[in-house]
Amino acid sequence: MREQDCISEALAMARAFVRIGVKRFGLTRTDIAGKLVENGYRVGLNEGAMQLSLPYLVPLCWRLSQNLIVRPQEPAGWAFAQLDDLEAGKVERVRSRALLIVETSPGNFQVWLAIEGGDKALMQRLKKGIGSDSRASGAGRLAGSPNCKPKYAPNFPAVRIVDEPDATVKPGELADVLACVPKPVFTEQRQQHFSGGGSGRWPDYQDSLNHALLKSDGTPDRSMADCLWCRWALGRGNNRDTVEVKLREVSEKAGEEWDRGNEQYVSRTVDAALKRVR
Repeated sequence: MREQDCISEALAMARAFVRIGVKRFGLTRTDIAGKLVENGYRVGLNEGAMQLSLPYLVPLCWRLSQNLIVRPQEPAGWAFAQLDDLEAGKVERVRSRALLIVETSPGNFQVWLAIEGGDKALMQRLKKGIGSDSRASGAGRLAGSPNCKPKYAPNFPAVRIVDEPDATVKPGELADVLACVPKPVFTEQRQQHFSGGGSGRWPDYQDSLNHALLKSDGTPDRSMADCLWCRWALGRGNNRDTVEVKLREVSEKAGEEWDRGNEQYVSRTVDAALKRVR
């Protein structure tokens, strides 16, 4: 793929998210081992900043054999389902309802769904229903960038857009995918234990924000909120590994730290919560 074509692909992916209301993006650059590179993390980029940054960053990643990861910030009232590691047959199940379909390596696809009124629990059910990677946290490879993994070296494949249906959906329109994944049912006692608000297996992350101390600028301390949420989640009977995965989904801070290569933030937070629960 020519350099200009790579840049065009990257800009096209960003525009697809902008069209449904995304105002801010995060960009992360990692090396072939998946570790954050120096000055490789940018957050809060608006559409104009993306248009200025991508013509520089995409060729840079090709020259230095670096991955370029994008995290679109969901607009209010919307949820993005990132269905990762899909084969072609699974893509067809949701093609007409997808916002964007990206090929991350030959024969391996990533589908983005924009769901009006969706939530994190729905995202997890969708991933199970279609058989995608449950660890996908809303940050994916940017089209036009190289997929730099050791197994592909030195001829890294280009991430590319294969279809842009530009569709949006509501939860009810995904009933066929969700049919084989029933909603979890829990006893009242389990729902109330370490409730922290919300219902079902996972506590409501917003409640942890509401209970966290405020910083000097008046915003909640998100590190404290993350630890509170983990305490409540562990108290509901979830094991350590599933809490780690779920924290990256519900907490923007945890997701950003993970994308930056600071994987220890998540494990330290869960360890601190475990000590308090015990």
